Amino acid sequence: MVLTDEQGKEYFKLHYLEDLQLLHAEWLGFIGNFAQIEEACRLIREQIEAYQVVVFLNDNRAQIGPWPHFEEGISVQWIESLYAVGLRHFAHIMSKNMFAQISAQKHLKDCQNRIVFQYFKQEADAKEWLTSQRSPFVKNS
Repeated sequence: MVLTDEQGKEYFKLHYLEDLQLLHAEWLGFIGNFAQIEEACRLIREQIEAYQVVVFLNDNRAQIGPWPHFEEGISVQWIESLYAVGLRHFAHIMSKNMFAQISAQKHLKDCQNRIVFQYFKQEADAKEWLTSQRSPFVKNS
């Protein structure tokens, strides 16, 4: 699944990796407004519920700059909604952009209540960690 902005430029991709039983989100370029974040977050929640995944990979390597104004509490509410549909482990691959790193850490720091968060620089490390975390939680079909 791909989301595009008003000019048709991709800003978000979401894939289900069946072999690893995880959802992989990729944020691309500059995220210009809160509506884009809201749309992507809604899609993530829907797909976590649809695929019944307990592990999620949030990839910010291609993101540039901070997220638009993210109201206090919105990130906590979103993470709580992910927990409600079964998510338990959240791997975050950091952007190389300093402003994107600060923004991600700011918005995710208050969310580490029930879902276990881990930050990574490399995709392979994140996937390895998620796979090891997923094992005890795999849902039977």
